[in-house]
Amino acid sequence: MVKILLIVLIISSCSTISNFYEKTFTEPKEIYLVKKGENLYSISRKLNIDIFNLIEINNLKSPYKIFPNQLLKLPDHKTQDPSTKIKFVNKPVNLNTYKEEARNWITFYASEGTIVFSADAGEVIISGPDIPGYGNMIIIKHPKGILSVYAHLNKSLVSKGDTVTSNQPIASVGKSESSVSMLKFQLRKGDSSISTKDYKFL
Repeated sequence: MVKILLIVLIISSCSTISNFYEKTFTEPKEIYLVKKGENLYSISRKLNIDIFNLIEINNLKSPYKIFPNQLLKLPDHKTQDPSTKIKFVNKPVNLNTYKEEARNWITFYASEGTIVFSADAGEVIISGPDIPGYGNMIIIKHPKGILSVYAHLNKSLVSKGDTVTSNQPIASVGKSESSVSMLKFQLRKGDSSISTKDYKFL
């Protein structure tokens, strides 16, 4: 009886150790190992996730460099695309046609030099080629935690820290890190993009 009890304890102990090892040392699914030649932009495209989510949850700072064998946390897809209702915002360029794309981006295929306007009043928190894959970029912080993003710009008319008014000229369309001239536009709340169905242009 003592021998049987001892065997049961040993088996139970081995199972517990095995479970502990798996929980402790098995790489969780929400972690990504950076490979040689990759950057944030290529990883976001490869995994079809939001580059701003990667930056936010990994607490990355400008110039947002990553390195081979670096471990990146991956965003929870369930937390993306928040249902933030926005009635109307200013159209960033004077075009009636645009294309809605993945991750709630809107692309305006405008001529190089076309003036870009602010979607609403706020403070410029990024102005320049800070995030790889998006060229010259401006991000404006608006009330209630809303951000507006303008990518692939040519010339910026505002700097980080500037306060802008609604519909103020802030830049011109370019093709920085793009093969054609365009403006990519997105609205965000915190680290998640806002669905294009939740707002309309004036």
